[in-house]
Amino acid sequence: MDRPLLFSLLLLFGFVCFASAQLRGPAGAVCTRQASRQVMYTVENRKKREPSSGVWDYLRKWDVFGINKARHPRSLRTVYATEYFTDYECCVGWNRIGDTCQADCYNPCDHGLCVDTNVCECDEGWEGGQCDWDADECWHGTHDCDLENGACINTEGSYNCTCNDGLHLINGTTCHEIPDTDECARGISGCEQNCHNTHGSYYCSCDAGYTLAADRHACTDINECAINRGGCEHFCTNVPGGRECSCRRNYRLVDGTICRDDDMYPYGEEAGEVPRRWDFSTCNEEALPPEGFRFFGRRHHQIHICDNGIVAFDRINRPRNPVLIQNSFDFRKAAVLAPFLARSNASLLDNLPEADRTKIYYSFYERGDGNAATDEVLQRARDDGISTPGNFSATYKPVWAFVVTWTRVPPDCSMYNVGVCPRDHDQLPVNDFQLAISTDGTLSYATFIYPAMKLQWVSTDEAKEGGTRKCPKYVGTVAVGGYSAGDGTGPYPYTPATNASLVYRNRDFSGQDCVGNRFPTSRDPAMRNLWVRYGGNWKFALQPQDSTAVPESAVVGCSQWMRQQTVEDPTQLLVYGALPPVFSCPCSAEQAFYDPTYIVHSSQFSQSRFCARSRGWVHTRDSFDSEKLILSRTCCYSAAYWWTQSVSGRTRTRIGGGALLTGHTGGHLVINDQAADEAAYQSCCVGASGLRGGWYCQRFQTLRPLSAPSAPGCRNYTVNIGWTWSHWNPHFTTMDGISYTFNGLGEYVIVDVDNGLYQVQDRTALAPGSSHATIISAVAITERGKLPIQTNVVGNSSLDLYINGSLADTSVFESNEEMEVGDNAVILKPSNDSLLVVFFSGVTVKVSAKKGMLAVEFSAPPEFRGKVRGLLGRWDGDSTNDFEAFNGTVFSADSTERELYAFGNSWQVTVEDGPKKSLFFYKDGEDVSTFTSPDYQPKYTDELVFSDPELETKAREICGNDTECLFDVSQTGDIEVAVITVEGKEDFASQTTARDRFPPTVRGPDAVYATVFDTVTVRINASDPNNGSLVFALGKEVPDTVDLAVEGNVATLTWQVTTDAPFNLRVDVFGSDNTTAQYWPAVYMCSCLHGGNCDVSSDPDLASAGGETKFVQRPCICAPGYTGDRCESDIDACVLNFDPCFPGVGCEDLPAPAGDGTDGFRCGDCPRGYTGDGFDCQDLDECMMSEGDMCAHTCENYPGTFICSCDQGFELAEDKVSRQDIDECALQLTNCSQQCENSAGSFNCACLDGFTLTANGMDCEPDNPCSTGNNPGCDSEFGWCITNSLGTAECVCRSGYVLSLDSLTCEDYDECSAGEHHCSQLCNNTAGGYSCYCGEGYYTDEEKDHLCLDIDECALQLTNCSQQCENTAGSFNCACQDGFTLAANGQDYERT
Repeated sequence: MDRPLLFSLLLLFGFVCFASAQLRGPAGAVCTRQASRQVMYTVENRKKREPSSGVWDYLRKWDVFGINKARHPRSLRTVYATEYFTDYECCVGWNRIGDTCQADCYNPCDHGLCVDTNVCECDEGWEGGQCDWDADECWHGTHDCDLENGACINTEGSYNCTCNDGLHLINGTTCHEIPDTDECARGISGCEQNCHNTHGSYYCSCDAGYTLAADRHACTDINECAINRGGCEHFCTNVPGGRECSCRRNYRLVDGTICRDDDMYPYGEEAGEVPRRWDFSTCNEEALPPEGFRFFGRRHHQIHICDNGIVAFDRINRPRNPVLIQNSFDFRKAAVLAPFLARSNASLLDNLPEADRTKIYYSFYERGDGNAATDEVLQRARDDGISTPGNFSATYKPVWAFVVTWTRVPPDCSMYNVGVCPRDHDQLPVNDFQLAISTDGTLSYATFIYPAMKLQWVSTDEAKEGGTRKCPKYVGTVAVGGYSAGDGTGPYPYTPATNASLVYRNRDFSGQDCVGNRFPTSRDPAMRNLWVRYGGNWKFALQPQDSTAVPESAVVGCSQWMRQQTVEDPTQLLVYGALPPVFSCPCSAEQAFYDPTYIVHSSQFSQSRFCARSRGWVHTRDSFDSEKLILSRTCCYSAAYWWTQSVSGRTRTRIGGGALLTGHTGGHLVINDQAADEAAYQSCCVGASGLRGGWYCQRFQTLRPLSAPSAPGCRNYTVNIGWTWSHWNPHFTTMDGISYTFNGLGEYVIVDVDNGLYQVQDRTALAPGSSHATIISAVAITERGKLPIQTNVVGNSSLDLYINGSLADTSVFESNEEMEVGDNAVILKPSNDSLLVVFFSGVTVKVSAKKGMLAVEFSAPPEFRGKVRGLLGRWDGDSTNDFEAFNGTVFSADSTERELYAFGNSWQVTVEDGPKKSLFFYKDGEDVSTFTSPDYQPKYTDELVFSDPELETKAREICGNDTECLFDVSQTGDIEVAVITVEGKEDFASQTTARDRFPPTVRGPDAVYATVFDTVTVRINASDPNNGSLVFALGKEVPDTVDLAVEGNVATLTWQVTTDAPFNLRVDVFGSDNTTAQYWPAVYMCSCLHGGNCDVSSDPDLASAGGETKFVQRPCICAPGYTGDRCESDIDACVLNFDPCFPGVGCEDLPAPAGDGTDGFRCGDCPRGYTGDGFDCQDLDECMMSEGDMCAHTCENYPGTFICSCDQGFELAEDKVSRQDIDECALQLTNCSQQCENSAGSFNCACLDGFTLTANGMDCEPDNPCSTGNNPGCDSEFGWCITNSLGTAECVCRSGYVLSLDSLTCEDYDECSAGEHHCSQLCNNTAGGYSCYCGEGYYTDEEKDHLCLDIDECALQLTNCSQQCENTAGSFNCACQDGFTLAANGQDYERT
């Protein structure tokens, strides 16, 4: 592009953007539109081409504003293109006034803005319909003047206040005797921050974050951190005028005050989420994105979120209790992910302030969804996926993620006495945890996230203690976790589903808490410790590493294609109406093959389904900066074949079969890539046809609207299309069917469509061997404003192609490719001696070469009827006006050729601009006159004369009585011309005959509704447009249970429905000339058992029903008590509700018609310590009953039981009811320095003789201590020096020490060696005392550290036993199942 043009275009673009940016107006006043304009630029024509390039593909390598990369120049050409841009304009009903869009007001708004039709919005101080009346504020009383001491004076558009004599105006409104001094304005106030003037004074104020000091002028910073850390969750730093919150390491700050564990995916306010609410007695269903979710061998399309820490991909009843998931019969057919399934109550905290309530968040994240958190979530999901142990995929890139976050989830209190929580709700323990899943369609991953220190409870009994509980736990109350893929079998034989538990280093955490009778430490495998392991991130791959089989793999391809689409509804594109109309497909493969506006390859005929593509393409863009879109249609047919027809002793090759298919099988819109769209069709409408109730195919139809009707029949194929030709020597057949010859010499307008919208011109030359007849030697074709196309005959049967005057590289045709010309046409090469130009409007021109002569075929769609003139005549169905000269003179239809010569010459082209301006390009020295001669005199076919009788004889043998054929031979003297003429006419007649031959018309019900064990009868009517006989035949796949009876043109199908196995219910109808049509209805099958009914509301649309078989299995609505796809199974309500009875209570399933809810099972009696119906059991408060009287001191009630406790100084006896005194002295639980005397529930310290107990009640001091002079050197650290009764010095040691042999030093007394200890196993001597410890296999009792308790290595999974483990005191033994023996290593097994 030259620099001046480039600068002009850039300047124009900049002006448009500037003007658009300045355009303003009220909401709804400014509109935008996608506009286009034609631009012209010059590019170099290069020889090198891409494998699939046409002219337009070649031009795409050039940018409007420059050349991408240099190539070897060949020639220059001018290219016309459409430039798209966004234009801003005032909406309808609004007028552009300068840079403002204003509404249309008949009278202008003098002092205001026109905001709606004849509606003015007035400026302040004005009123009236046109804002032309001053609003008298003084009269209306809408002023602020002090009328008691002054007055109000109205002004135009406003008012002024005045004061009475002697008074002064203050602040423009108030009157006062003393004039005011504005200390603020004069800067003499002394205010540190803000000054406010008042009459005669002022006052100061401070900004937010400061408080006024005692001097009322200075501002002192407020230390917001001093109270409740300033609202900061972790750290608060005071800053001038405010405070800043910060978090500990590995936490992030959210919403300015909240510290959130970095392990957590974004949620809540940071992800634009609000809490979700639903009926928490059920699980909330959500549809998954298009890919669904691959979960091992199944793919799911819905997800069900439950409030109690579990999500399901099969519809489930909400589990009431934490039922173990691993290898569970209950979960064998339920695909679930359970980060923390517990007996919780998400509504329990609803009476608390909003910030303290339970909140559950969940959201989908898909690329381009507009959520600011999406990129972070998908990146995090990718990182989690590629780092998941045991399933590595470095290229994993999720297309969507789903994150569920449970926050502040409390335990359920329904099991407590009368269902009331034993603590205030704001004191209950609560849990936070999260689930994140993601998939790319093929691979799926899940991450359970447990933030640090956010799991405060694991069982409902902890509601009493606020997060702790004496062990052991009540059975079935501890939370569980893990997953089940729901791919198990059963009930008999039973196979568990693919599953996983919460395992860390071979230790299972699911359902675990207490270690024997003690509370777990942070090292133990317990649900409350999940945040400690794996950094709180437990990752799971939901497919085997080595598996290549992907369930419902068609969904992956379909979804990938859907995500690539940029046009949501192609029917809303402005150019959509320019495509061939919906349901306008050719009615047979033969019609499509011979219709030049469609392309179909005969190599496809043997396929069971093949498609023709319209050449009526439309170019557009979805937006200014989007990629170019090329729209076309496909029409699809059943298998076809070639056959030979004999007519008048000659044979014609015809096409049989090839019936137009219907519904989604019959073709669709194509955008850009037909192969990609066809692959998407196969994925969406064939492979995934029965999934999601046909959603994938319906979605495909939205993105690619169908071409064929959903019911049998060809509806709108154009039969009155204009199609004619002019051949060799210029013999013409007008569009309305009159044949004549025009032997003009020069260049002429063959066809003018719609006053030059399209035009075809020919150039003639003298025929070889004649000076009185001509042949066509070149043809020029164009659409107004587009690139002109010209073809010249070269030699005997070759053609040169010129586009915009430049010779085109036709090697593209060697690989059967099309050449795209601009954005309006394509050129094809049907044979070695012909070229076909197809405009996207449906206008076609075919040029063929034989013996140095050209023949031209022209066709136009019916919308141009009445708009065609030229040598092919006026096309309007009236042959009497065919010979309309350029000036409008109409020659009679029976005029002689000599008379019609003047008609033909009226269409001779001109060199001047005008409707007949020549389209041809000329070499140097050539112009229009070069190709004509004033001396030329034509001869006419109606004046036929042969100079050679022998030649005439041969000619008549070939031509018969065809005058045009005879004339050509008489003028050229070449008998081969006769052969060419006859064959050309026969080929053209064969094509037109094939085009006009329609298949049978078949009518019958669009859909057949069948029920197993019923009889279905279908009546089919057919007719042959050619009045031939009809043959009906059942399709190949139709079973023997279907009978076909034929009577004339009516066929009756009788189907004894014995099974619901799918098949193609198809009837082929054969008409004359091997034409074929099909009756192929959609079948909606109902096969529900046990009184179930089919769900008709889920029936897919006819156009997408049933995929390739058009056979739809309707889902069943089962009668109470039954389940299964066909209601074939009795519901086991106990299994379906995951053991819904109170933990520890048996569940009995009730036979049908009992349902799947609480009416479908019966619970046993509540456990001891509870009361209720077995489904709901509430704790009995034994402390308020006689049982509690057994406690010697204190009775503490707990769910299902009670615990006796003792006053200080006592402990429970072995019967856990009686009390016994704790001998603090014997257990060394005192700090007595000398002697200890045990008492009931307590103890007393005592002293040796000569000592007195000090005020602290523990230490002793000597009554008569030694003086400095008589102290022999007693150990003062661990003893004393006293003066005994003999008056001599004596050394005495503290408790736990004894005098050494020197009688001065105190040394430790070894209680362990002396056997004076209370350790149950091992004793460790310490200075002044001893401590107890346990041997291997035991641990120390937390409350009585002198006792040792056995470690159950089997229960804690601390062994390497291959099969079975048996605990023993202090150890364990491995054991084997029947049929195996223990190996020598004592752990593994060998088969007996």
